[in-house]
Amino acid sequence: MSQPPTVTADPAADPTDAVVELQRLGEEIDTLRAAMQDLQAQHQELKAKHEVQVGMLSDLEAKIPETVRHTRPGIGNAFADNASQKDMDDLIGWVDWLIATYDLVPARQVKPCWPAHPGAVEELAGLRAAWREAAGKDGSQMATWHGLHLAGTLGRLESAYQISRCKPDRCEQLRAAAATKRPDSQ
Repeated sequence: MSQPPTVTADPAADPTDAVVELQRLGEEIDTLRAAMQDLQAQHQELKAKHEVQVGMLSDLEAKIPETVRHTRPGIGNAFADNASQKDMDDLIGWVDWLIATYDLVPARQVKPCWPAHPGAVEELAGLRAAWREAAGKDGSQMATWHGLHLAGTLGRLESAYQISRCKPDRCEQLRAAAATKRPDSQ
């Protein structure tokens, strides 16, 4: 962004200098107005593109069959389906604590995009539930949590879910799982 224009002529010294300076300032104002109009046009164009993208996203989401969505019929809904924003924020805070507390090797680190991966959300919600159960109990419960729950969850996040393809600075695009073919459908 440019600095505000400064008046270089002393209007009291020579009226001709003042007129020249006012003309220069007028030209600079016109240039700034034109730049602002260009930016406004670019903003409107980006806004329109954003609306198109939002519509395309909605259309794609609508194509995902209900059977592929994050519910488990007959078992109950997944954590993410029942979680309020506060529940999710609490889980994010707990995972941040986990990451800060445990000095994990890079292959076992929880990637920052985990909230975008439903399987990872469910695994980490389950890990936190097991931690809550073990915390405050005798030491053997925490030892079990570390050996069984923590190690198992980190291993599955590393190998069993799409998040395993993600990098710390880049989330790989999610793909919807294919719905199970029913015997009565072709």
